[in-house]
Formats: sequence, structure tokens, C-alpha cells
Amino acid sequence: MIKNKKSITIICIAVTFAVIFVRDLIGINIPFVVFSTLCAASSLVLNRNGRFIYALALLPFCRGIPYSEIVLIVLAFDIFFELPKNTSFNIIGIIPFVAVVIIEMLDYLYYNSFKNNILYLAAYMFFVCYAVANKVFIGSEENFILAYSFGTLFAVLSVAIREINTLGLDYIITYGVRFGNNTEQNSPVTNFNSNEMGLYCAVAVALLLVLFSVRSRILSLILAVSISMIGFLSISRSYLVVIVAVWLYYFLFSGIKIKSIFSILIIFALGIAALHRFVPELSEWAMNFLFERADAAKTDGMGGRTDIIALYFNLLFSSLWSVLFGFSTGYTTTSGSTTAAHNGFQEILVCWGMIGFVFAVSWLIILYRQMFKMPQAQKNNKILRALPLVAFWLFIMTIQLFTMFNYLFVMLISMVSITLTSEDKDKYELQTF
Repeated sequence: MIKNKKSITIICIAVTFAVIFVRDLIGINIPFVVFSTLCAASSLVLNRNGRFIYALALLPFCRGIPYSEIVLIVLAFDIFFELPKNTSFNIIGIIPFVAVVIIEMLDYLYYNSFKNNILYLAAYMFFVCYAVANKVFIGSEENFILAYSFGTLFAVLSVAIREINTLGLDYIITYGVRFGNNTEQNSPVTNFNSNEMGLYCAVAVALLLVLFSVRSRILSLILAVSISMIGFLSISRSYLVVIVAVWLYYFLFSGIKIKSIFSILIIFALGIAALHRFVPELSEWAMNFLFERADAAKTDGMGGRTDIIALYFNLLFSSLWSVLFGFSTGYTTTSGSTTAAHNGFQEILVCWGMIGFVFAVSWLIILYRQMFKMPQAQKNNKILRALPLVAFWLFIMTIQLFTMFNYLFVMLISMVSITLTSEDKDKYELQTF
């Protein structure tokens, strides 16, 4: 593998996953500087595609590793090595990004509340701008999808294994503990809230289904089914709704044969039956938890989200400044609320007001226009290729967006399907690895 240049990215990702495994599941205290060092070494030996594949493969672990440092390291190495060649900074896309950062700073001054959120906001938004402007996906879409999907699968399995080992299955079932929502004294790498787990899984499944439809890779279908099932560990109502929508969307617009649909449904049924047969306690816990949460949601049909939406609209119109410029990404502090907004677009209004909303949405539109205008953007079966974007935005309607900076990278990876071709990757003379 070392002699084969195409395996360098795989080796870099595998080594980093191994370090995460040793730290999280074996319990050896590995300092975070090791992850930064691994990223720097990987960025040194990889080319542009490899660096970004490496970064997005680690996205599901961003809560527990120095991911912001990794983002800056990847950007720094890429600019240093690629700037003399053909590097674009996309001035048009940078303008609304800078405007949003300025509004964030104005909110800090107005509320006399300074936070380091602005550094993360700037770094993550610039990373997305840079990746799209320099077309880092082109010719490497399949590798991006598989790297992100394996990262998601490994992260969710690690959370489940770690928390079962730490808390015990009896404790989890008795007290209704949701996987991915617990922190321990050793600050595990694999630690994220349940909705975040669901978002990673839903987008991964959507990407894998597009890959299967376009490239007929059976591995992608196996991964899609596996991640769909393990994503239910999040016990997220949003995940349940979105994952059902993803599969229905795929069945409707992929042109798949009825016989194949029945085969997939049979695989799901067998998987559920196997789970109920070999781990009946976990199966019953999941079903009971989902029914309890469904009953709790009957108060307004949205599990309390209607009250949260009303709360933030009242706060938004509490002053002229909040209407125009919002409360900043630290809105839960500056507005006096203790609950985060649960709708991505409303959160933009709460963060930066109506003026900031125009700039933030303009930034998103510019990014998508750039992707769809690329020569490699596929015109055939556009509806199917939009599946990952649909999955992402459906989920974002029930959670946050810009304040959870890593979600911007989930949006970035959801764009990969736009330029995915039906040709074999060997015909592209790829330089992915």
C-alpha cells in the first residue's frame, strides 16, 4: 500500500481512525496535539483532493478533536502548495461572507459581549468558499462520499460501543439515555448530540444512494442500509422523518425497479428482525423511546418547536437593532434565552437580523450557483442528484445551521452529488490520492 501512491489518503485516514479508536474505545489518553500533528503530516504528503477528503472524513469527530485547527492546517497547506498553480478565492462569494462577519462583530460591540465564535464562523465559511471556488470535488466525488460515509459509520458505532461499555445497556434502557448525548470525564472524541448524529447519517445515506444509482456500486447500497439502521440510535424524530423521506425520494426518482425496491425492504426487515432476535432489549428500548417522544410531540405536533419559534420571533422584534442585526451567534446569551433556535433560517434571523439574513442567504445562493454552473455539473437526473441537498435542508429546518459551524461542512459534502458522473473514475486520471 505504501508503494501505491493512490493509497496514501487511505493510510492517513486509517491511521487517524486508529488513534481515535485507541483513545476512545481502549481509553488511552492521547493528547490533542497528536491529531494536529497527524493532520499536518497528512497535508504535507497529500494533494488538494486528498487534503479535503481527509478533513471531511474526520467531520463526524469534530466535537472531540481539534477540528478547527485541522481546518486551518488544511487551508494553510493547500494555499501554500497550490497558490502558485491555480487557486481561486472567489471574490464574489467572499463579499457576503465578510458582510456576515462584520455584522457579527457589530453585535459584539452593541451587546458588549465578545466571543471566539467569530473566529470559527470566519474559518468555516472561508473553508466552504475556498473548497467550492477551487472545485475540490471534481473527479473525486466517489472518494469524498465513501470517506465521509465510513467516517460517519465509524463515529456512530464508536459512540454506541463506548456508551454501552461505560453506562451499561441496562442503565441506558432503564433511564432512557439517548446515544451521543453523554460526556464522560475523559472527553471522548466521539461525542455529539443526538440530532447531530441523525444529520450525519441522513446525509451519508442520501449521498450513498445517489452513488449507487449513478455508479452501481453495491458497497454504497450496503453502507446506505447499514447507516440508515444504525442512525435510529439517535432516537431523533427529525432523523426518523428525514430518513423515511430520503428512501421514498430515492424510490420515486431513481428509476429503480419494483423488484429491487422489494429486495431493499426485505433487507431492512431482516436487519430489524436480527436486531430484535439478538439484542431484544435494545430493539424494545428504541421502539418505546420513539413512541414516548411521539406522544410528547402531540402537544403542538412539533415536540415543543412551535413554542421555540414563537419565542424567538418575539425576541427578534424586541428592538430595532435586533430586527436589523440580530443578537450574534451567541444569541442564547445576548437575548437571555436558554434554548437554541430549532429552525436554520429562523436562526439566521436571530443571529444577524434581516440585513444579515440577506447576506447569509446570498452567500448560500452564490455557492449553489457556482456548483451548478460547473462544466462537470450533471444535467441528467437532476432531481435524484438533489437528494443529499434535500436531506440536509429538511434536517436543518428542525435544528441549527450557522451556530453549529460543522453543519456548514455537512452542507458542503451534500453538494458532491451535483458533479458526480456516471463514468468509471479510472477514466478521469484522478489525482485524489
